[in-house]
Amino acid sequence: MLEEIRSHFKKTARMIDRTYKEHKRPLTDDDLAQFQNGDVENVYFLRIGDLNNISGGDDHLEDQIVINMRIYGFGKNSDNENYDKFYCKALRIRSQAVKVDFLEPDGFIKKVIARGLRPQTKQGSEDFFIYDMDFIIRVSQGL
Repeated sequence: MLEEIRSHFKKTARMIDRTYKEHKRPLTDDDLAQFQNGDVENVYFLRIGDLNNISGGDDHLEDQIVINMRIYGFGKNSDNENYDKFYCKALRIRSQAVKVDFLEPDGFIKKVIARGLRPQTKQGSEDFFIYDMDFIIRVSQGL
């Protein structure tokens, strides 16, 4: 189940930029703060959060899972150019993630809903941008 979620977001990120790699810690990206400049530019962090039941019966469950995807950007151009470049990359990832035809036809992910996009800078650096994207994944599985 979780492998399908990770796979979906990996395919999504790599559709936008083939160099993206997932950060391999499941709950925190605190260790990424120690990296300098462009060291994390092609890394994304995926946090699979809370699961909430929507409905269910004797033979199936329908749930929602909260997902946070974070990408990082460090630019060498003007602040506005860098901000815009990585913001646009985040928007493209967000748009790709919700496409129904991008989901596995027989998979347990039935729908991806984009909830928000929050840009920020790394504390102490005006050149290091962080973009948080929030999603709700609707899943269904037979029992």
